[in-house]
Amino acid sequence: MDWAHKMRWLLEVQYPLVEKVVLVMDNLNTHALSFLYEAFSVEVVFGLAQRLELHFTPKHGSWLNIAEIELSALAV
Repeated sequence: MDWAHKMRWLLEVQYPLVEKVVLVMDNLNTHALSFLYEAFSVEVVFGLAQRLELHFTPKHGSWLNIAEIELSALAV
């Protein structure tokens, strides 16, 4: 439930004008769009899900590797 409320805060308070927010996250079992449905109405979840793009780190890899690759791509 905490994750769902943080995602809503991120989209509605921190980045209300951004069309799409891309998140790179770990594979924790509570980090899924389905958990939004437990916290909010279907209409709210639909609006949030349209603006949220989730990318999960490999189960047997380091999320730091992905972050370093992305940052090096941005530096070029």
